[in-house]
Parts: sequence; C-alpha cells; structure tokens
Amino acid sequence: MSPTLIIPILGIFIILLSQFGGKVNARSAFTWWMIFAFVLFCTAFPELLEPVTHFLGIQVVSNFVLASLILFLFFYSIQESSMLTQVNRKQRELNSSLALSSFLQMNKNTSKKTLVFFPCFNEEGYLPILINQIRDLENQNPGIFQFCIINDGSFDQTENILKNGAHDIYVNHPVNSGVSGVLLTAFKIGNYIEADYVIQVDSDGQHPLEKIPFLLNEAKRTNADLLIGSRFMNGRGKEQAGSTTSLRTFGSFVISILLKMFSSQNEVTDPTSGFRVYSKNSRIVLTKSMPDEYPEPESVAILISSGMKVVEVPVSMNARLTGTSTLGGIKGAFFMTKVSSALLGLRLRTLF
Repeated sequence: MSPTLIIPILGIFIILLSQFGGKVNARSAFTWWMIFAFVLFCTAFPELLEPVTHFLGIQVVSNFVLASLILFLFFYSIQESSMLTQVNRKQRELNSSLALSSFLQMNKNTSKKTLVFFPCFNEEGYLPILINQIRDLENQNPGIFQFCIINDGSFDQTENILKNGAHDIYVNHPVNSGVSGVLLTAFKIGNYIEADYVIQVDSDGQHPLEKIPFLLNEAKRTNADLLIGSRFMNGRGKEQAGSTTSLRTFGSFVISILLKMFSSQNEVTDPTSGFRVYSKNSRIVLTKSMPDEYPEPESVAILISSGMKVVEVPVSMNARLTGTSTLGGIKGAFFMTKVSSALLGLRLRTLF
C-alpha cells in the first residue's frame, strides 16, 4: 500500500475521530472503529480477500472502485449518524422544557439557592426509602435545599410511587433521554430558581444523602466549579469494592488516564461518579456543550478545557440495594469505547 493512499485514509479517520462527542454521537464509536479497521485491511491486503471473492464468484475490477464505493457509504453513514444525533438532542431539549414547565406549576416561588436533583429510571424498589430520606434531610435543613426527582421515562411503578409520596418534588420526562437529558433539566430548573449550586445524587441508594451538606460546604470552601464525591480517592478502592463493579473500577482507571490529556494537574480518581456539585459557571459551559448519554466523564474534560476548577473529595458510598447497573456486561464495554472515543475527539477539537 502506497503512502499516497495511507495518508488520505488516516486523515479522513482523524477528522472523524475529532467529531466523536461533537457532531457525531460517540455512541456509535465501536462501529466506526470496526469500519475503519475493515477499510484499512482491505486497502493494505487486497490479495488476502481474493480467495473469498473467488469463492463468492465476485471479480474485483478495481480496488480503487471498491474503495470509492466504501468511502461513499462511509460518508453517507456519517451524515445519517449526524442527523440522528441532532434529532436525539432536540428530543432531549423538548423533554427538559416540558419538565421545567411542570416544575414551574408546582413551585411558583422559591428562595432556596441549592437544587438537589435525582436522576431516576425504573427505581421502584428503592424509591420509598429515598423519599423518606429526602423528607428527613429537608426537615434537618429547612429553607436550604430545593429537591427534585427527575423521572426519566420509567416504565415500572416509579411514576405511581412519586405521585403518591413525592407529588411536590418530582417532574417527568415523557421518554427516556439518559443522564444528559436529566442534567439539562436540572440545569434549567437551577437557572430558574437562580441556584448558586446544583447537586446531583443517584436514586439507587449508593450515595449517602447525609453527605450532601458536606459536599455543598466543600464546594463553597474550595470555590470549585465542579466538586466530585470520589469512592477511590486516597487509595480507598478496596474498601469501596462493594459499591461498584470491577468493570466500572477498571473503566474509571482508564478514563482517569485519558483525562490527563487535558491537564496533568487535575487527577480525577472517580470520573464516573454521579455524586457531584455544579456551580453557576459550570452550568453555563455544560449547557452549551452537553455531552450525550452518560455525561460525567466528558463533563470533567469539558470543564478542565474551559479553565474551570475541578475538585474531588473522598466519600464512602453504599452498595446498590435494588436494581442493576446500566453499565454491566457488554454495555460496559460499549460505554468504555464511547467515552474513550468522545474524550479523544474532544481533545482533538480543543487542539484545533
């Protein structure tokens, strides 16, 4: 294979890679890597395909024609993926706008300057306990926290439980839009009440609600734009093993290494943690460039690239009591590919 062919192919792929997490949804990153490997193989070793083509009765007229057709389909698929990404983002925007309208109907006047929100998807098992914990925390800290459970299109009994036990502190997404859609809704609500801080807490019982005041105080003390509650900080990985899976622990390690591309000064040990505090400035930046699907690792990179201050504090987390992780098994492998590709793409875009 001649260098004159290698250079354009590598150039095309670098351009594509730079758009992962941007115009191209990095969710399809695994497919793009496989397609690129296939194109590179066909171009480099066409003779190895001859037995297969002869067996199928296909006569290869020209490798150039074949490569041209593949590239045509390649770019067509990129265009379709880009359009689908835009549709998904518009749906996310619609979900968050409808949820905000619902919140306004319930809370026309509020002076609370800290919003605590809970992404919720099919958490019927733990919700009754969570609602009681929220009420206790509300009673212990009167006038400080505005709570909001964001039901992201659950199809179990989640909505019925919320209607009966938390009718004044929840909103609905008509369809599931992922954590990024929930985050966008929380930011819109936070902007409406002019919140100084927005705090994210899981709905499955892993995050101890009694630590919310501690996180808020640490965010104020350190003047952090993003403060993350980490289960791995200060070598606490082994004692926190029950609160996460081995795959997620390994994934966090890999993502932490990739995040060093953006700053060697900011070492983030638990980039997938959803126990975090956002400042007003970080909300402005992330609202303009909200990552798709699971935004936690990418949001760290975006904020570091924007010169924002990211801080971690150690937090002991609980083992999941109900439900299963959305990042287990094969989903975890796809998640790692998606996030890694999105981080590489973001780094390329920031360099350019």
